[in-house]
Amino acid sequence: MPGQLNEEEILRGLKTRFMARSLKIFNNIKSTNDHARLLAENGAPEGTVILADWQSKGKGRMGRSWESAAGKGVWFSIILRPNLSVDRAPLLNLMGALAVYRTILGLGDSWSSTNPKLSLKWPNDVLLDGKKVCGILSELGTDEDRVQYVVVGVGLNINHAPEDFSPAIRHQATSLKLGWESKEELPRNSIFSAVINQFEKDYLVNLKDNFKITVDDWMAETGMIGRVVRLRQGRRTFEGYVKDLGSGGELILQTEGGGLVSVTSGEVDLLGVNAVNRSLNHLNLVP
Repeated sequence: MPGQLNEEEILRGLKTRFMARSLKIFNNIKSTNDHARLLAENGAPEGTVILADWQSKGKGRMGRSWESAAGKGVWFSIILRPNLSVDRAPLLNLMGALAVYRTILGLGDSWSSTNPKLSLKWPNDVLLDGKKVCGILSELGTDEDRVQYVVVGVGLNINHAPEDFSPAIRHQATSLKLGWESKEELPRNSIFSAVINQFEKDYLVNLKDNFKITVDDWMAETGMIGRVVRLRQGRRTFEGYVKDLGSGGELILQTEGGGLVSVTSGEVDLLGVNAVNRSLNHLNLVP
């Protein structure tokens, strides 16, 4: 049933071997990522999950905050200890977004009265009809060039109404309830369990091939390949045509003059039709 986060109900829905078998639920917390990192530094086992009903200082990318309204979504962090080199750690962002994407696709058949467009935006967003419904933030501890642990933070908007978002993000954020046009509150416990089940499944498969599957799967599902985007990196802004995804999760853009640029960080905006036409003419690119 919709309502409070309930450990017993969550555990009933889990089909995992180890993920979320150590589960710590908080009514409120500053940041699930910060708490998970502290536990990871002190030896918490892989698969430990910190789940909160509300975060007072939820963390987003690029130092931004993440709005975590009480009772409206699931805000959680997973401790992982993959045998990975540091340069491949960003792939966990893509893998996490894919896991949420696949979960939403599977659940939408049961709970959606519409057919909203679900898509992935590099590097860490899941979009529902072009608005952000989920974001991923990974933070890691390292030992020289190897990953010691990764904390994958997930924020999934589930039962928000428009007024539950601040005016600053209302035009670009959505929830499953809004996207699916559900008249009823959606069951957060069941949705959380489904995400964790998918996350472990994808993680175990990817461990076998050093996360190459994540690159292939993300390419197949993203919808960004062939799109013209605007990339912001600090004070620098430029536009390009998305050509590919590199083996480490980097975005490959074709820019003015036809040159290729490999991008490992930044904020991407998908351009609308009019902006695309202007940009293609300016860049002298042909999709």
